[in-house]
Amino acid sequence: MPATITSEGVLVQPDERGYAYVDHEREVNTYAHLWHASRCVLEKGLSERKGCAWQFLSSLVLSMFAFEAYMNHVGDAYIENWDDLERLRPMEKLRHLCLTFKIDLGAKGERPLQTLNDLIKLRNELAHGHSVTLKPKPTLLAYNDPNFDQQLSEEPVTQWEARIRSADFAARVREDLETVFKAIHARLPDREMPLFHFGFHTSGSRHVGK
Repeated sequence: MPATITSEGVLVQPDERGYAYVDHEREVNTYAHLWHASRCVLEKGLSERKGCAWQFLSSLVLSMFAFEAYMNHVGDAYIENWDDLERLRPMEKLRHLCLTFKIDLGAKGERPLQTLNDLIKLRNELAHGHSVTLKPKPTLLAYNDPNFDQQLSEEPVTQWEARIRSADFAARVREDLETVFKAIHARLPDREMPLFHFGFHTSGSRHVGK
């Protein structure tokens, strides 16, 4: 029997012992992968000006996905009827977790909850997006006003477009979400893996003879 090369490029010599079943088991903590991706695209936007707005937008969307995935990660593990809560809105799910684990995240109009509400509004504006016509109230300017040409050429923008013109909002979202994640994680049993752990992968083989 000739030697073979696996998909990973590993040379395998023939083995006269016969065959083996190769087993894999991989636990994927989806929220951790999304959180990592959110940071990667944010850093890319900060390092390269061209197209940075789309990187900031991607970071915001991934951060929102990570938030929802983390609540499902905790809910699936520690709340018996979590399946019944799947259709709740994100902030309702968060409220349920806070009540269950006795967590105080502060007032609604303050960070981090204010930031989360702003993030969810942006997410909904995009997820349920419609084409719109922007027509803000006219601005009265004198012809000799030094800002006249700038005002004339500056196009109006939607709220979500304004949010991604700089990295400020994406960075604030990550900062405040991390505060929420840590507050929840600190209340979980000690057997819980470290926060943002990607998960485990184990593999092995079972000899079955010729």
